[in-house]
Amino acid sequence: MVDIKRSVCSAIFLISLLMLASCTPVSSPPEKTAVPTWESPTALPEIPTRQLRIAAGSPIDERHLWGSVLATAVAQNIPHTEMSVKTTSSRMEDLKLLLNGQVHMAFAYDYHIVLANQGNLLAAFPNAPVETLSIKCGVEVDRAAFPDYSQPARLVLPLFEQPLLFITTDISGIADLNDLRGKRISIGSPDSVSAELAGFVLDPLGIDPLHDLIIETFTMDEATIALGNGEIDAVLWSGRIPSPEMDTAFSTATSKMVMIPIGEAEAAQITRAHPGIFHQAAIPATVYPGLEADINTLAVTFGLAAMEDFPADEMTQVVSALFEHPPENLLDLNSTNSLTNEVNISLIDSDASPYLHPGSLAYFAQHVLLEP
Repeated sequence: MVDIKRSVCSAIFLISLLMLASCTPVSSPPEKTAVPTWESPTALPEIPTRQLRIAAGSPIDERHLWGSVLATAVAQNIPHTEMSVKTTSSRMEDLKLLLNGQVHMAFAYDYHIVLANQGNLLAAFPNAPVETLSIKCGVEVDRAAFPDYSQPARLVLPLFEQPLLFITTDISGIADLNDLRGKRISIGSPDSVSAELAGFVLDPLGIDPLHDLIIETFTMDEATIALGNGEIDAVLWSGRIPSPEMDTAFSTATSKMVMIPIGEAEAAQITRAHPGIFHQAAIPATVYPGLEADINTLAVTFGLAAMEDFPADEMTQVVSALFEHPPENLLDLNSTNSLTNEVNISLIDSDASPYLHPGSLAYFAQHVLLEP
């Protein structure tokens, strides 16, 4: 009897559990929460830095200082662009590197640009050594330092004018250029622009430096001392004015310094014989003590050069960097005149103006209203 009761109770308990289970809703398994994942943004392509090179003489040369100034202006104002200054030994090396495509820019005179386009640059460097090239099978051939065909060099920016000065003393007996015959004259060191220009000046006047003159090749410092001491009769010099050397010469010489003008007829002879080399200029009487009037002379222009295929838009940026954001030391370097659009473009000679770089022309056309 007891077992029957236990069986009945167990059955009732089991039925109750089943009924409770059927009334309890079955919970669905929890949904998996999506875990956020971090993805790095797409990296922007890195813009490569444009590397420019400029040939600019030795570290003690003014060309090298100009190169450093330009490199600073480029790095500070043209995005993703740097410029390195290549040390060289001479202006001739600067030009060869530029014309051969080994540098992007160099400093040169306006007449160098004209002569390069005429295929006559060797006239400026008649003593340039012949280059020997090795070709196949051990054969060697000689090549002139500069070719006799046109090379499209371009003037980027005229920087300053360099007048040609003939300096003598009041006791030398020299009143004009024709009086130089038989005199002792320094034409500057062999690698100087003064020596380079001497032939262009004297030859058209019928003066043979080898037979009509006693030539010395003093530096400017040496020449002014020798002139003051009476060791030479005259100095031919091309350089920026005023200059410390000339200030010293005029203020310390025992004899009165005199500048010989290049008259209109003489200037016409010279420019007719060598077109594209010089332009007419004047040395103001206020520049040196003792000058009683302006001195008529000839001059060349020093500037920045590049080849025609240098991209015009990039060249416009280079010129703009110098004019609109000049480095602090630019005024010290160019103390004779500040860089201004109007002043600098006025320094370009009519013979050199066709060879202004397209990028420079675009800049000056915008700022000085030139015809593009």
